[in-house]
Amino acid sequence: MPKRSRIQITEEKIQRTGKLAGLGLSNDQIAECLDISRSSFYKCMQKNADFRDSLERGRSKAVMEISNALYESARAGNVKAQIYFLRCRDPQNWNVSKRVELDVDFKKMSDSQLLEELRTDKDVCQSLGSGMSDGERSLVRDP
Repeated sequence: MPKRSRIQITEEKIQRTGKLAGLGLSNDQIAECLDISRSSFYKCMQKNADFRDSLERGRSKAVMEISNALYESARAGNVKAQIYFLRCRDPQNWNVSKRVELDVDFKKMSDSQLLEELRTDKDVCQSLGSGMSDGERSLVRDP
């Protein structure tokens, strides 16, 4: 069996790795672009600090640039950018979804008992109502 050639991680490959990472490519895609196997790519990450740092710097730089562009777009009056920014930075106050926790043993309840339990909790009714059809909503509301 022929001996495999050893992967040479040159400065050029290290720089290219950072650029590809900055473009959003996955590790597997970067390995393919560098024409090395996945296992060789991960070995390079483990053994070569410059290679690993280039990946991290490339990804961090891209996140910083996009974050800055989003922020500037939001400041310039782009409403969608403003909403997205606020939902990401302050999700408790700006996310549309609402989490409702129930402490009910569904296994021991009949359908009518479950409906009655749901009817008595206004938050649950309101939360469930937004994702229901009119017929389903009437089952929860009407006794």
